[in-house]
Amino acid sequence: MSKQSKTIRAVGVLILLGSIIGSIVILSQRQAIQNELAKVEVAKLGEYSDKILEGSIGKRLHCAKYFSTIVKSDELIEKWGKILEQTQKEYDQTLANLNEKKNKLTELKKIKQKEQSEKDQIENLEVEIIQLEFDLSIDETPKKLPNRTHVILLWHEQGFFEAEANEMKLRLMDSSIYTEVYEHVIPEEPDAIFIGGLVPARDAQAVLRNIPFQVKYIFPIEYPLIQGGDPAGYIIGVGYNSDFNIENRVKETTPIEVTEEDLKLLKAPNISNIEFQNRLRKILGS
Repeated sequence: MSKQSKTIRAVGVLILLGSIIGSIVILSQRQAIQNELAKVEVAKLGEYSDKILEGSIGKRLHCAKYFSTIVKSDELIEKWGKILEQTQKEYDQTLANLNEKKNKLTELKKIKQKEQSEKDQIENLEVEIIQLEFDLSIDETPKKLPNRTHVILLWHEQGFFEAEANEMKLRLMDSSIYTEVYEHVIPEEPDAIFIGGLVPARDAQAVLRNIPFQVKYIFPIEYPLIQGGDPAGYIIGVGYNSDFNIENRVKETTPIEVTEEDLKLLKAPNISNIEFQNRLRKILGS
């Protein structure tokens, strides 16, 4: 072999080795970048996954399906896969429950001469169906329930915690009482409630029995909507503060102090809706 050929071969080997080394460096750099991106992905999407678990079942399933297809890191692939599996199972169970209630409602409506108990069942089923349909949707605005009790629970950092509010919501929903939970702007312990002027005795008493803090005040029936009242008469507000907006008080916004005896009168069994509202108005001086 000539000296020139050996030189060309040596140069070729060097070029090949350089190419291999260059490829290794590029792959190492790419892997390092992917590792950094994976860390960012785990930090950001991992944090977000906790937040979406607070939404409706439909919204959670929608998000779980989306993120399970776009995440790249092994940790998040596994995490979102489990969230998707769990949420899909919950969605399917809720859907089956909804269909069961719809079928039951259809059968009850076919009855020509309905007993009062059957009329009550129809009314309760209609409320439950609306709530279940909202839970399965990705819409964050629930349907308004015409002329039905609507409970608003306002949790605080002290005295009425978020976990207590959510537990109370579940108990009220079991009684077919539509309930929403929010955080109050005032962190201190609550001491007041509001009961609308058309709330049925059954619903009001269910709420009163489940309040975990001591109720010392009830806001007037005329309490303005903008501050948590309800001119329509069907809202119950729990977790209010008696000194809220105290600097701008008028008669309609001044809470009435109540005693344990007052609350016992409102919680007395077997009283009619009219009797309950009469007692409420007498306590409030309306």
